[in-house]
This record gives sequence, structure tokens and C-alpha cells, in this order.
Amino acid sequence: MFVVIKNGGKQYKVQAGDIVKLDYLGQDKGKTVSLKEVLACSVDNKDYIGSPYLNNVEVKIEILENKKDKKVLVFKKRRRHNSRRLNGHRQSLSVVKINDILLDGKSISKDNKNKVSVAKKNTNSTKKSEATSKKVLKSKQPKPKKE
Repeated sequence: MFVVIKNGGKQYKVQAGDIVKLDYLGQDKGKTVSLKEVLACSVDNKDYIGSPYLNNVEVKIEILENKKDKKVLVFKKRRRHNSRRLNGHRQSLSVVKINDILLDGKSISKDNKNKVSVAKKNTNSTKKSEATSKKVLKSKQPKPKKE
């Protein structure tokens, strides 16, 4: 279950729960925004492709932070003229979390969230059982005698 969204002339393949760096959206940190420029969607092995966008699909995102990207150096040199120029550029970014994907106003990503939470609970219980077994092994080992 994924969608392909368009932002800043680029395309991103995202799912619910993903954290993505998009071009600056002009919104404050913590705001919830909906993106309607969805190019394609795949749900239950059915593919939907827009021309150019899908009208019935929305992506709900939350802005985690607004920041600047790493500096890109632009160096221009004209050979044999002793002409050089060095400029730097830092692109503004918005780091966003994909909260929900809506198809015809209904969420298609809730099933995934439940499966993920169940899987996390199982991994925590196995880690605890491994830790307790290690403690038992350590306590049964005899201590070396000093003479």
C-alpha cells in the first residue's frame, strides 16, 4: 500500500508512517497539511494512475521541522582568463511524517498500523525473555578461586 506524490518537481513513493524531506511547504512546525497532488496509488494489488493527478486520493502529513539542507558549492571557472567564482546554496526543506492516506475519504493505512504495533509487542517480549535467560546463566557460573 503506497502512493506516489509530487512535490517541488520531484516524485516520492511513500507509505503511512514514513518520514520524508520535502521542499519547503511554507507552514509552521507541528501543522497538519493535506497533499492532493497524488500521481499514483496502489491498494490491495489494485493500481490507480492519475492523469495527471488522482482526484479521490489525499495524503495527510504533519510537519516535524523546517530546516536547511547541506550546502552545495557552485564553482565556475573560465580557463585562461584568471576568472573564478565560488557560490554556495542551502535549499530550504520541510521534514514531514506521512500520517494517513485517504481514498474516497476513507483511510487505507489503518490496517498497517495495527500490524506494526502487534509486531513490536512480540519483539519486546522476546528481548525480555532473552535478557532474563542471560541473567540466569551469569548467576550459575562458579567464581574462580584466588590462591
